[in-house]
Amino acid sequence: MDNVRAINPGRGPWSETVCVTAELAKQWLGANTLNRDVRRSRVKSYARDMAAGRWLFNTQGIEFATDGTLINGQHRLMAIIESGVGGGTMVVWVNVPTETRSGIDLGGLTLGTGIAVN
Repeated sequence: MDNVRAINPGRGPWSETVCVTAELAKQWLGANTLNRDVRRSRVKSYARDMAAGRWLFNTQGIEFATDGTLINGQHRLMAIIESGVGGGTMVVWVNVPTETRSGIDLGGLTLGTGIAVN
């Protein structure tokens, strides 16, 4: 998993748990070309929790599409850098179909029309 951009297109989605350091977070954010605008308040909140030791392992991780693009996790990665303590262990998904991005964490209540309400 050292270089998530070296993805095997013949293999389906897979994951592993990774100890995500600030250095790794910076590297992975380089693949962040399709995400929505950053919510600084969310980054600050996550970073405070990480710095205070309140960030717990969960299934909300980092996801990379089949082309190596970061499609989920930009706020967590930015918080890891900002916290100065790293993010601990996270689930990292690789080879996720790019089209799944349209349904990931829309940031608010989603209506049946596909419109996100914040």
